[in-house]
Amino acid sequence: VGMKRILRWSAAFVVFAVLGALVWYGLRGRYGPPPPGTIAVRGGEVFDWPPPENATHFRQSDPRWGETAIGGSGEAIGAVGCTLCCVGMAFEQFGIDTDPEALNRSLIELDGYTEQGWIKWNAVERAAENRVRVTIHDRPSHETIDDNLKSGKLTLAKFFLPLGIPHWVLVCGKKGDDYLILDPALKDPRPILFSKRAGAIVSIRSIGRR
Repeated sequence: VGMKRILRWSAAFVVFAVLGALVWYGLRGRYGPPPPGTIAVRGGEVFDWPPPENATHFRQSDPRWGETAIGGSGEAIGAVGCTLCCVGMAFEQFGIDTDPEALNRSLIELDGYTEQGWIKWNAVERAAENRVRVTIHDRPSHETIDDNLKSGKLTLAKFFLPLGIPHWVLVCGKKGDDYLILDPALKDPRPILFSKRAGAIVSIRSIGRR
């Protein structure tokens, strides 16, 4: 009995230690200096760039598609469909009519998911019939995000939620040194300041018209 109790306590300690580390990492990125390899959500040139009027906002938990399974992992869009929704929002801004369910179906047909359920970026271009170009950046930079805004491109930005869960949003404007984003996890369709959601940007992708 004593050994079982020790094992239970040991397992509980490991679980709490892991959760604590994930929370620490998420909070560090939001409230402390950005971790190595990331950039702060605020920075770059100081200017105002209003988001497009009536920009499409796709909420991943929308009942129209929230329970639909993505390719690869088979998880629900409502749980893991942030990237899918951001790509869909970008398509809409470029005049490509879609929604998360239709885009998901197209990506599945194009073998556009990995086994883990991650989107293959070259499949995004094919899903748009090569009307867009996706650029994968080695590291995020404010200069790239600023240049994208000025040149009519869009930026998908990844950050970590407090429990270490990766999440993607679409950068659609700027106010001073803070970016405006459309967040598929939020019910409110209006753009919000990036600093209200995160402190550090981990990775970016650029999407622009060909």
